[in-house]
Amino acid sequence: MMDSSQLIQAVIEKYASCWSYRDAGTAFSRDFVVEFETYFTRPDRFSFRWKDHSHPGEKLIHFENGIVTLLLQDAQVEIPKLQTAITMANASSLLASSLLGSLLLPELVHTRVDFMPVMPYEIVESEHEGEIFTSLVSTESSPNFIQKLRINVETLAIYEWEQLIKADFADRSYLQVENFLVSQTQEVLSHDSEIGARVKFKHVSFDK
Repeated sequence: MMDSSQLIQAVIEKYASCWSYRDAGTAFSRDFVVEFETYFTRPDRFSFRWKDHSHPGEKLIHFENGIVTLLLQDAQVEIPKLQTAITMANASSLLASSLLGSLLLPELVHTRVDFMPVMPYEIVESEHEGEIFTSLVSTESSPNFIQKLRINVETLAIYEWEQLIKADFADRSYLQVENFLVSQTQEVLSHDSEIGARVKFKHVSFDK
């Protein structure tokens, strides 16, 4: 059985080397619910669509042949770099676009908002509809940060990801730089609330 660091590395390698990937999912925060779909074909066709329940209209990042198109707030523009487009979309996509972009195209998308930082995890195995899942729950000494992953052991696909931090213990500049905010900084920091996102994936498919 792999330990947590070996399992995370295997997941990273799976996403970074797959020929194609697609999913649908839902992301949750304190204030928003976001539905999204991802389509990816190597070497560089990456399409991420999302919409939230409070603001009508679909949003889109599409990357193909080195050209990035971003549809955001009813305006469609070409962005010079995929990293830039994903950074602009982080808040409204609740970090799901950043997580998937950094996993599928790590040479183009570099973030610190995913699960890659090394930290200790507790490992819990479970079975659901005949499939085996491993859940990783961070065991940092500080109770003000929590990170969770649920991974399909056979396919190495991520089915749930959660990263939360207590607002009172979050540095304001860190939140702004890392695009960790899902609401206005001043409003969030005035409450003892959790900021971050919970992401649930469904219909995950590799190399189809």
